[in-house]
Amino acid sequence: MGLELVGAPQELWRFGTQERVQRGTPLMLFAVFAANAVAVGYSTPRLQGAAAGYSVTAGRTLILTRVLLRTSLVSKPFGVGYSDSDRGMDNAADGANPVNLDTITAAGEGVITMAVLDTPADFSTYYEIPAGKFPRLVTPVTAAAAYFVQLFGHEV
Repeated sequence: MGLELVGAPQELWRFGTQERVQRGTPLMLFAVFAANAVAVGYSTPRLQGAAAGYSVTAGRTLILTRVLLRTSLVSKPFGVGYSDSDRGMDNAADGANPVNLDTITAAGEGVITMAVLDTPADFSTYYEIPAGKFPRLVTPVTAAAAYFVQLFGHEV
């Protein structure tokens, strides 16, 4: 009777800086993309070795808790979101029904911005991407820039 009233202790699972009672499926996604003088860059992350972009499993939510980023330019923003379509690893066109999950703007302001040239930067994040959607990375920079990105998270 006492355990029923108090409740059994729950185990916490760590994913980056996030802790959850429900254990998710750990994932690491990769993306490479570029922006150039005439086009904004978009990319759909994928699992290692996969030929197509990652789509969140039906009935699950993808929670991204960490972003590792390296780019060839400093002070250039990068944004995370999702869309209804796979844009490949590097595309000048956005996906269908795009949604931004941070403050990235067409003018180039964003919360994830590189401070040091070609040096990996580690960002703790919390982005939720719903079932059936494709994670979407974007940079509104219209200057030559290459981005190399690893995303860490889990599905619940």
